[in-house]
Amino acid sequence: IEGEFDFKIKEVNNLKIIQTGRQESAQEMIYQFNFTTEELIKKTGPNYLVDLGKIIEKQAKIEADELARDYNVYFDFARSFKHRIVFEVPKGYQVQGLDKFNQKVESKIGGFTSAARQEGSKIIIETNKHYDANFASKNQWKDIVNLLNAANTFTEQKILLKR
Repeated sequence: IEGEFDFKIKEVNNLKIIQTGRQESAQEMIYQFNFTTEELIKKTGPNYLVDLGKIIEKQAKIEADELARDYNVYFDFARSFKHRIVFEVPKGYQVQGLDKFNQKVESKIGGFTSAARQEGSKIIIETNKHYDANFASKNQWKDIVNLLNAANTFTEQKILLKR
């Protein structure tokens, strides 16, 4: 699990495989777990910055020198990655910056959507990154870059817990 994230995980517990994804009637692999880390929260005066965006795993970042493409793109298969993040807001703190977690980028190739809301003392963020085809022409590279960059931008988002 630690290899999938852009931060060090101290401990993983309560790993549950809810669905293996090995049956025609239940194709999705679904799992959940709890983890401990010391790298996602930074104190800033009486407040805290929380790197909630990093919880969806590492994402590709397309650099300026990769924007031009000479060849078509082939994927092994169409696929999607969905994440649901639940974060408990400590008593006495207000959340700022949650709106930055709402975005939507869609094309014929795929997309990245994220939606964040607060329900009582919980922050709930749901994401869906999907590739709807296994082939894209080099002319569609811009659409792929847009969805990859949207997912990467999401990982850079933080909330502020203000006292």
